[in-house]
Amino acid sequence: MGIVAGLLVQNALKYLLNFGSVSFYLGYNSLKDFFPSYAMRPNPQCSNSLCCKAQAAYAERMASPEMQAAMAAEKSRVSADQAPVHDDNEWGITVETEEATPPESGVLPEGTGLQFEMPAASGIDLETLKRQAVEQSDANVEDLMKQLESMNADC
Repeated sequence: MGIVAGLLVQNALKYLLNFGSVSFYLGYNSLKDFFPSYAMRPNPQCSNSLCCKAQAAYAERMASPEMQAAMAAEKSRVSADQAPVHDDNEWGITVETEEATPPESGVLPEGTGLQFEMPAASGIDLETLKRQAVEQSDANVEDLMKQLESMNADC
C-alpha cells in the first residue's frame, strides 16, 4: 500500500507542477510485472442521472471558446518548449521518436480486463428500477439492530 501511495503522490506532483507524463490510471499486475496505462473515460451509457448531467456540463465547458483558446495556447506553449535549446551537437546525440498509437476505443490494454458488463445502450427500464428499489421504513436504528440480531440468531 505504501508503494502505491507513493506512486499516487508522484503522479499528483507531476500534475500540479506541470512536468512529466501524468497517468490517468494507476494499476499493477503482479503476475506479469506490468503497469497498465490508459485514460479512464466516463461511461456515456451511465444509468445515474447526476453522472450524465456532469458529463454534459463537462462537454459544454470543454466546447466553450475560452477553453478552446486556453487549449490552443497550451498546445503552442508545449510545441515551443520542445524546440532545440541549441544548434550545436558536440556529442552527436540524436533523439528518435517512437510512433505511439493511441489505444482504440473499446479495446483494453494488455494486462487489464472487464469486471462486469454494463447494461445495453437503452439503459435500465423503469420497471427494473422499481423492482430493485429499497423501500423506506419508519424504523429507527435500534429496531433495525434488533432485526439484524434476530436474523443472525436464526443461523
